[in-house]
Order: sequence, then C-alpha cells, then structure tokens
Amino acid sequence: MQGVVASDLGLAMQATGIALIAGLCAFLQRSIGRRCLRSWCVGWLGLATALSALLIMLRVRELTPILQPVYFFGEYAFAFLVIAGCREYGSGTRLVRGDAGWAAPALLLAMTLPHVGRSFSQRFILQAAVMALLFAIAFWQLERARRGRPQTLPGVRIMAIALLLLTIDFFHYVPVISFAELYRVSLPSAYLGYASLYDLIFEVLLAFGMVTVVMEDVNRELQAANEELRVAHDAMQSLARVDPLTETLNRHAFYSLVEDARRQGSTPPEGTVALVDIDSLKPINDAYGHAAGDESIRAVATAIRSIVRAADLVIRWGGDEFLVILIGVPEAEATRRLDQIGEALRETTLRGMAKPVGLSVSFGVASFGMERPLERAIETADREMYRQKQAAKRRERPA
Repeated sequence: MQGVVASDLGLAMQATGIALIAGLCAFLQRSIGRRCLRSWCVGWLGLATALSALLIMLRVRELTPILQPVYFFGEYAFAFLVIAGCREYGSGTRLVRGDAGWAAPALLLAMTLPHVGRSFSQRFILQAAVMALLFAIAFWQLERARRGRPQTLPGVRIMAIALLLLTIDFFHYVPVISFAELYRVSLPSAYLGYASLYDLIFEVLLAFGMVTVVMEDVNRELQAANEELRVAHDAMQSLARVDPLTETLNRHAFYSLVEDARRQGSTPPEGTVALVDIDSLKPINDAYGHAAGDESIRAVATAIRSIVRAADLVIRWGGDEFLVILIGVPEAEATRRLDQIGEALRETTLRGMAKPVGLSVSFGVASFGMERPLERAIETADREMYRQKQAAKRRERPA
C-alpha cells in the first residue's frame, strides 16, 4: 500500500519495479517514438519519483514536509499522463500546452494535502479516493479508444483490466483505512506487508498492456507497409508484363509464363497458336503520322481480344505483330475466328481522322501440344503468316 505503514521491503520492491518499467518505456520511446508512449513514459517516471520520495520519507522523518508534496504530485502526474496517453492512443492527437492545465490544481492539492488531518494515514484516504477516480477516468478513456477501433486488441484488454483493478485497489483503501482510523485499530501485518506488492502487480500488468499496445500498433503499421509494398510490387510486375500501348501482354510476360510452367513441371496444354501481322502499316504512318499508326495497332489489338476468351493469351510480339494462344481450340476453329478480324477492321475509325480507314491483317496458325511444342508451333505459324503476307502483297500489285 502506497502510504500508510507499509513494509519498507515491499515499498522498496515496488519503487524498484516502477523504476525498471520507466526505464523500459524510455528505451522503447527512443526506439519506436509513439505519442502515447511518451506520455506513459513520463508518467512512470513520475510514479517512480513519488515512490522513491515516500520510501525516503519513511526513513528520514525530517524530510517529510518536503517529500510529502513530491509523493502526492508524482502520483497525480502518473494518473493524469496515463489518461493523456490513452486519449492520444485513441484519437492520435498530440498533447498541447493547454492540456497541462491539470498540473496547477494537482500541485495545489499536493501542497495542501500534507496540512490535512493529523496523520499520513488520514491524508492517504483522500489520496486513494483521488487516485481511484483518476484510474476510473483512464479506464473510461481507454474504453472510448477501444470503441473507435475495428477490433479490440489484446493489449487494450490487458490495460483495461489493469486500470479496473487499480481503480478497485485504490478505492478499497478508503473504507479500510477509514475504519482503522475511526476505531483506532491496527491493520493486519500481512495486509500491510503485501499491499505494496499487490499495487506493483497491478502496475506491472498495466505496463505490460501498454507495451503490448505499442507493439501491436507497430506491427499493424508494418503489415500496412508490407501490403503497400506488395501492391506496388504487383503493380510494377504488371507494368513490366503489359504493353502500355495495347494493354496486352508483352514478350517478357510470355517468356515468364513459359519459364514458370517449366519450373512447376506442369503438363503442356493443347491448342492453337496464331501470329497476326498488320498489313501496310507503314503507308498509314507516312500518310497520317505515327499517332494514326498507334491507333491502328490499338484497333487490331481490340479486334483480336473480341474473338478470344478470358483464358486465351494475346501478346504483342513485335512492332505490328501479335501472338495469340488459344487454349484447347482446334486449328480450324482458330482460323474461323481469326477470319472475323478482317471484317471487323474493314471500316476502322481512328481518333483524329474524319474518314474511316480500311485495315487488314495477315495471320498464320499452327496447333501445339504433346507432338508439337509451343516454340515449334510459333515458328510454323510465323512461316504461314509470312506466306500469307507475301500473297497479299502480290494481290495488291498492279497487273
């Protein structure tokens, strides 16, 4: 029990324990730097000072007039700063100079209380009542902070339990000591011997809750930072695999997918691969500019996407070439679908141009599977596309 005739050993153990807690909080504050932790750290220093003053006062009676106000004010400072830290934790607001208004009435009470009553025990009745009230306010402040958060974390629960126990602990001193003073009876020695230890247990529980709250806060920030890094990494990966002009996959993405499939040892799928090349893109660039050429490439990419499924792959293979991989589609069906592209591109409206432009493509297809690997199928489709493109050029030449 803080005050009253507690055992020197119990009080010394309590003062030492609180000093260690204050040192731990100071170390964490330097390492982590949380607003609420700063308030709690100063509060623990205030309580350590108060208990040290009380211990010295019980040993050196001549210093009582000086050390009693130090003890009272140190305990008030601890309680007020616990409240302030709980508010900072809940709202994230920083303490300002106006928040120190509690210090004046606390100091006035600390200076006045030594002149109340005939003994320290009588003064401690009022002190215990004030501390119980302040711990109850801290509990209420923490409950407000808890309601403002999506979930109640273990650290907050531990702090709430500790503050509730400290409220009950200090409040029970009021009737117990009042009864002893009123009927002039001595309290049991066992009670006096262990009171300070019980106080220390509840205060250590409170400190443990504070440290847990801060570490949970840090862990939550780390998780949020890791999630931001993951999203940024995924975005960079996506940008590295997507062609910015057509928003199709690029060649790097194709080789990455092939390498991933080889690493996993998955069974090669079957289907049809096609190479699609835009006919006569150079004349469009020469006549209308490179912006029109880019619009033509986008239009062809859009037309290809309209004839494939979500599971199929469209890859910009080169400047005006696209690689199309149709999973599980026979060669004849792939050819039928690709024939639809020419019809879709016959009257293409490009941005910045008043009249539609006729676009056409040449393509080659080849099946792939167990008998023909994808790489060989691409080579076959490339040769077929080149043959078709040469045939289209011969048709365009005047007789």
